[in-house]
Amino acid sequence: MRFTYLFLVCTTAALFAACQPAPEEAATPEAAAETAMSDEDMLNAFTDTFAEAWADADAAALTALHAEQADTVGPDGVRFHGREAIHGRFEGLLSGMYQGTTLSLAQTSVSFPSPEVAVVNGSYTIHGVKTADGAEMTQDGLYLNVMVKQDGQWLIHCSRPMLPMPAPNTVT
Repeated sequence: MRFTYLFLVCTTAALFAACQPAPEEAATPEAAAETAMSDEDMLNAFTDTFAEAWADADAAALTALHAEQADTVGPDGVRFHGREAIHGRFEGLLSGMYQGTTLSLAQTSVSFPSPEVAVVNGSYTIHGVKTADGAEMTQDGLYLNVMVKQDGQWLIHCSRPMLPMPAPNTVT
C-alpha cells in the first residue's frame, strides 16, 4: 500500500509538472537586436513624428524632439538656443504664418560620424503658408540636422532649415 501511495504521488507530481507551460526563453542579445529598429529606421520614424507634431501645431511636442541644449538657425538667420527658446520659436511660427500648414519631410542622406551622432540632410515642403497679403503659398526648402542619440532616442542637437535662393549674378 505504501508503494502504491508513493507511486501515485510521484506520478501526479510528474503529470502536474508536464502540464505546466514552458518557461519563456530569455531573449538573447542577438534576438533583441533583430527586433529593435535600426538607427536609420528610427530617424525615418522621427521625421514622421516631427511632421505629425507640426500638423497638430504642437509646439511642446516639437520642442521635445530637441536636445536640452539644441541650437537652430531659421531660414531668416535668427538663432535659437535651448529648448525654451526653440519652444517660443515654434509657438510663434505655428500661430503666425505657418498656422494650419502641413509639413512634408524627406531625408536624402544620413551619415554616422559616431554611433551616437547622425548627420541628416533632407528637404521639406510646407503647404498653406500665409503671405503678408493673406494669400497661401507652398514653401520648399532644405534642412541639415545634427542628431544625438540619448537614452536610445534620437534628438535634434543642431538644425539648419534653408530656403534655396538663386545665386547672384557673377561677373566672368
